[in-house]
Amino acid sequence: MTFHSGRAKKNTTRNYSIAFFLFIAVVFFWLSLRSFLHPMVEPLMFTYGDIKTSIGKVSSQLHVYVESKQNVIEKNKLLQQQVEQLENTLAEKEANLRETTLIESEKSLAPTSGILIMYPIMIDTTRIYGTIVLTKGYKDGVEKDSFVYIRGLQPVCKIEEVYTSTSLCKLISADGVSTDAVILTSSTTLNVQLIGRGGGTFLAEVPRDTTVEIGNKVLLRSDQSMNLGTVVDVLKSEQDTSWHVIINGTYNPVTSSVFYIRKK
Repeated sequence: MTFHSGRAKKNTTRNYSIAFFLFIAVVFFWLSLRSFLHPMVEPLMFTYGDIKTSIGKVSSQLHVYVESKQNVIEKNKLLQQQVEQLENTLAEKEANLRETTLIESEKSLAPTSGILIMYPIMIDTTRIYGTIVLTKGYKDGVEKDSFVYIRGLQPVCKIEEVYTSTSLCKLISADGVSTDAVILTSSTTLNVQLIGRGGGTFLAEVPRDTTVEIGNKVLLRSDQSMNLGTVVDVLKSEQDTSWHVIINGTYNPVTSSVFYIRKK
């Protein structure tokens, strides 16, 4: 019993000794390994830090770039709006200058040429009405059935009603309005009756096989210096005894702020 107890005690002491030496060996190995690996690991750790710093700088610069680009875009939009406003203002001033020059020029001619200058109060170019209210009446010498002209003294309407200081003018292109005209073809001068269709267009009928072509000029029959429009289409049918000619008016009265009438 004593023999076994002493042997067990001796084995325990030896086990403690082995464990102690193993612990010392592990610690020594770890310290040696750390000393060996540190020179290799340290640059990697430094590089990672640099990369992180660089990424931060790039991110910051990118943010600044995006903000700067957005500012440039906003400034560009603002400049474009300002340019458009200036262009509109310039165009309006140029239009006013041209109109003023035209008015002054016509005013200088009016006393000697028997031309009466009028201005529109209201323009209704709808198909049903197609009328213009003008600023001159019978006290100014305006007479019923007189033609009213715009730029270049081209006829656009005819006086329908005359009042003291104003008059009502019916557009010759208004729906159903009839006007005597001629079409200048390549071979002849063809008398036609223009019928207004509204929207600045006319319809005329011509005999079959007439040499009417797109582009032919249409003139006022009573004064062939007056251009009424241009042929834009010829509708032909073998069953019809006549062909239908579509004519576009030369001038749009909506674009004019000055109208004229020749005193009789």
